[in-house]
Amino acid sequence: LVSSINNSGDVYFVPAFSGLYAPHWKSDARGLIIGLTQHTNRAHILRAIVDGMCFRIKEVIEAMEKDAGSKLARLKVDGGVTVNDFIMQNQANALDTIVERKTESEMTALGCAIAAGMAKEVKLWNNLDSLKNYVKVAKEFTPKGNLDELRI
Repeated sequence: LVSSINNSGDVYFVPAFSGLYAPHWKSDARGLIIGLTQHTNRAHILRAIVDGMCFRIKEVIEAMEKDAGSKLARLKVDGGVTVNDFIMQNQANALDTIVERKTESEMTALGCAIAAGMAKEVKLWNNLDSLKNYVKVAKEFTPKGNLDELRI
């Protein structure tokens, strides 16, 4: 549904259900949807939600880049939403940065297993280099087009 339209039709969503944190630090902020008209449909609202998520991540990344004094070379992602190619492409477009999805979608669980396996008492692996075969890139999303043209 979300990929059936080119933009949100000037509908905007701010994902701030329990405040708006980094980089704004407004704990009393609330989520909102604005720009609804008689022409707005479900696809526009869904697209606004996807765009809102991507732009919140963009805000955080930009704040991190400013603090670090360097630009993010690529964003490595994991978690449930990352299995959606449309959202990951949208994120790459919003950041103007390559987004890299690994074969393992839940890296936290894998990290816990790796840490346990590297414990002195267990020693399933000798070093982190021996684990490179376990974590491979499943797909890369390269930014497409000019952000102004994409209207996300």
